[in-house]
Amino acid sequence: MSDLWSYSHVDSPLDDVLQKVLHLKTQLEVQKVLQATVLLLRRRPSNQPLPKQQAVRVKHLMKFVFEKASREKKKQEKLKNLDCNSLVFLGLSYNVKTLYEMRMTQFDFLIDNIGDFIRRHKLNDYLYRSDIDRVVNGQFDAEDDDSLKEFQKSEYINCYIEMFWTNITRAH
Repeated sequence: MSDLWSYSHVDSPLDDVLQKVLHLKTQLEVQKVLQATVLLLRRRPSNQPLPKQQAVRVKHLMKFVFEKASREKKKQEKLKNLDCNSLVFLGLSYNVKTLYEMRMTQFDFLIDNIGDFIRRHKLNDYLYRSDIDRVVNGQFDAEDDDSLKEFQKSEYINCYIEMFWTNITRAH
């Protein structure tokens, strides 16, 4: 690193390097959290419930995403656009406070890449567990947005159907 001190031009080459390093830092911060969730899911048999706070995190995230009055509308809208696997995995990985306080660059990176992360690590089957299902399809407060009920009826059911067909085609 001492070679940079002799660099006399303060222009875009250093800025480009800094941007790439910051992007890698963001990716590593996100990856560390997501990998911990992957390990938890793979080590815990599906017939054993996840640690209590994990399933509760999913419920709290669902409430945050679909509540009518939120201070974080921008993040809330981006979260609403996630598919059910991404939303469930995100809820297992992060609590609402962490997402709420997360730098926007890190949040955007997470939202833009979580679906790809789930596909690359083949996590779909791990996300369909009775403890998660109970939370996602559980009762929520009456003040919750109708979009939550719509999500519960359509999006989550569609994900189950997709997982079911994936398992059938793998078996044949």
